[in-house]
Amino acid sequence: MYMQQWVDKLDEFLRFNEKEVLQHKGKVSRLLMEAKVREELQRYHEQQKHLEASNE
Repeated sequence: MYMQQWVDKLDEFLRFNEKEVLQHKGKVSRLLMEAKVREELQRYHEQQKHLEASNE
């Protein structure tokens, strides 16, 4: 299977599930994306700590 076939299959899957398929690269820079990922990961770790503390 070629890469374009994977792209086509994924697009079909997204459309089937009524999701929007991007037709361009997007508007978020790599630096902004990395900052957002770090922020979400920090939030996740904090939630995990609270869950672990409440289970003890």
